[in-house]
Amino acid sequence: MGKLLKVGLFILFCLSSLAGCFDAEDIENFNIPLIAAYDVAENREEGVDVTVLYPNVAQRNREFVEKISGKAIGDTRAGRGTRYPSTLLLGDIQVALYGKDLACQGLGPYIDNYVRDPRIKKSLFMVVVEGRGDQFLERAHKINPYLGFEIPGLFTSKKKNQFYAVTTLHDFFHAVNTAGKNPVVCTMEVLPNGQYRVSGTAIFKKDRMIDVVGMDETIPLILLRGEEGCCGFIPFVVKKDGKVIDKGTVEINSKRKVRVQREGEKFIFYIKLKITGRLVEHYATNRLILEDKNCIKDIEKALAGQIKKEGVKLIHRMQDEWRVDCLDITKYALAKWRKEIKDVVEEETFVKNADIRLEVEVDIPFWGAKN
Repeated sequence: MGKLLKVGLFILFCLSSLAGCFDAEDIENFNIPLIAAYDVAENREEGVDVTVLYPNVAQRNREFVEKISGKAIGDTRAGRGTRYPSTLLLGDIQVALYGKDLACQGLGPYIDNYVRDPRIKKSLFMVVVEGRGDQFLERAHKINPYLGFEIPGLFTSKKKNQFYAVTTLHDFFHAVNTAGKNPVVCTMEVLPNGQYRVSGTAIFKKDRMIDVVGMDETIPLILLRGEEGCCGFIPFVVKKDGKVIDKGTVEINSKRKVRVQREGEKFIFYIKLKITGRLVEHYATNRLILEDKNCIKDIEKALAGQIKKEGVKLIHRMQDEWRVDCLDITKYALAKWRKEIKDVVEEETFVKNADIRLEVEVDIPFWGAKN
């Protein structure tokens, strides 16, 4: 009995010395932002409007939007503390949306806070919104109670879906601060019915957006950039004597190889795209073509010509209009002649005067039993 008493007292002593949960807070007292939108301030001469989408843990399957203005992003947090009693947790923010006007001014001042705050993960996705970010969130979340979870899913599952840019905070910051690199960022829009979609790509000169391209130009852009895991669906058209004889869709994977040569002050870049994939469908005008195994060669040739034509057009636009390297090829020249050219790669003439040559090779080994 004496032994049991001693053991009991020892256990009680140990329990009394353990830390309690008296300072614990219920999760309903926290706000955990999933998406944040940033826009040029509407009601002040200078500053920023921050609109945040939170999941409502008190009412499951619902989300709510909160909007605050301030002179800077940090200032909006101070303003929030005077209006809302709940604690703000930043560790789970998934996506940062930037209004088009703000992106045209330059995003440097608006990512500085994210880069410095250790609570914010550097893998959060960046998106430029057609119009204003606050309007995007307010309209889209009204009809979609899972918006805060679906939009991040577009970028985590991108490799399985389609060609569009996936840019994290780390990617953007690295490109802005690296010689010869310029980021590209996915653009999104909200339709009149409240549905949202990826609409194209924002072209940046360092931290400032200079143009936007649609999905038609986004496909060759992503292919030419050699994005890791680049795959998706591309339609094709086969013509003979000016007439369409076949059309359909191919699911492709793409790999890029780049080599560079120098002739005095002239740089020659050779970009080779090696594309493989499978024939998803095709609709020939002649039934016999469906049974002809050789038609796959015509499809490969047509697709290679189509991708090359679109790629060359984009290269010319990059050199004549944007005059920035949005294909991420300057790094190959820097790898060979960094000491000599590190001070000139940011000049517009470097990209404008470069000779960029494109070669496309298509192989479709998987074409189904119909062929």
